[in-house]
Amino acid sequence: MADASGPSGGGYDFVRDSTSPPPNPTEGDEWYQPDENDAKTYNEGSGEWEDMKISDHTQLTNVDPASHHDPVTVNAPITRNAQLLALAYSDGLTLDGSDQLAVDLGSGLAIDGNGRVYIPADYVTASELSNHASDGDAHHSKPSQTQNAGIGTSTYDIAYGSGLRMDDGWQNHIVNCVVTGTVAGSSSANEWDAEFIDVTGSVLATINEGNSSTSLTGFVSEVRWNNRDSVGPESFTASAELVDGGGHSHSI
Repeated sequence: MADASGPSGGGYDFVRDSTSPPPNPTEGDEWYQPDENDAKTYNEGSGEWEDMKISDHTQLTNVDPASHHDPVTVNAPITRNAQLLALAYSDGLTLDGSDQLAVDLGSGLAIDGNGRVYIPADYVTASELSNHASDGDAHHSKPSQTQNAGIGTSTYDIAYGSGLRMDDGWQNHIVNCVVTGTVAGSSSANEWDAEFIDVTGSVLATINEGNSSTSLTGFVSEVRWNNRDSVGPESFTASAELVDGGGHSHSI
C-alpha cells in the first residue's frame, strides 16, 4: 500500500501496512496499519513503535479489573467472583441443557405441560391404586390380637371370734376390705347376730342364725358379732367375696 501522511495535529501521521515502517519518525508520531487494523505511536526514547490500543489490563499501569467501578455487594443465593456474578443452587435445583434453572425432581416425579408435579404412570398404575380399596392388607397386615379381662372373686374368712358368752355383749373385728357380692356367717351359738359396718359406722348388712348370708357390695370397715343364747363360750366366723386377680386373663 502507498504511504500516506496526515496533516499535523489531525488523524494519523502515517497510514501504511505493517511491513513498511515510516522513515524518520519523531516523538509521538502515529502510525495506522490497515493490514493489521492496528495503531502505534513512536517512542523516541526507546526507538520503538508502541501499540496505541489496549487489549489487556496488563498493558495498563496500576489498573486492575476492579478499578473500573466499585465491586458490587451481593446476597445469597447470588455469588460474586471479582466481576463475575453467579447463582448458587443446591438440592432440588439444577441447570437444564440450555443452562436454565430447573427443578430437580429425582425419580418418581415429573412436571406436566402445565408446570404441575405428578407421578408418572410407570411408577404407580391405576389398577394398583384401585386394588387398595378392596384389599385391607395392601399396606400392612391387619392386627389379629385380642384381649380379655375379667374381675375375679374368691371367698375369704374375714372375722373370727371365740370365747364369747351371752352377757359379754358385742365383739368387734376390724377388717377393712372391699366386698363384691356375698357375706356369710357361722357360729357355734344357737342364737347370734352379725353386722357389717362401713367407715362412717353405718350398718351395711345384718345376718343371724336364721339368715346366715346376704348380698353386699362395698367397703367393710369392721364386723360386729353378738352371742344371744345362754350357752358359752361360743365361736364365730364371717366370710365374704373379695376381689382378687384370679379372673383376669390377657392374651396377645
